[in-house]
Amino acid sequence: MDGVRADVTIDCCGLYCPMPVINAQSALEKMAGGQTLEITATDDGVAVDFPMFCKSRKLKLLKLEKRDEIYTVLIQIPA
Repeated sequence: MDGVRADVTIDCCGLYCPMPVINAQSALEKMAGGQTLEITATDDGVAVDFPMFCKSRKLKLLKLEKRDEIYTVLIQIPA
């Protein structure tokens, strides 16, 4: 989803499960419908955790990629 810009970005690098998900949930609670959240993280657990997190909360997972040991996750709240 190149070209999609995050409204809010959080850095979870160095944090381990469940902290990236907890921090994302906290950020999402302060956001409005249609906004996007970008999470950067180094814990391999995010590759499994965020797809399940998004599915269970009916959020749109726009991006989940790993580059140079850093995951980038982009989530959109439904409008």
